[in-house]
Amino acid sequence: MDVIIGADITGLSYAMFAGNMDYRILENDNSIGGYCRTTKRNGFVWDYSGHFFHFQ
Repeated sequence: MDVIIGADITGLSYAMFAGNMDYRILENDNSIGGYCRTTKRNGFVWDYSGHFFHFQ
């Protein structure tokens, strides 16, 4: 069994390409996606991935 630490874009991609192989994903946050997510706060929609993936 593979243990995947983090349900971010890398961890989820690995799980998808692992196919039927046995794996367990461990995530510390309440939601999956890491920086690749969209949240709603105070009536506004925030897209994290667009900012974090394009820093120099």
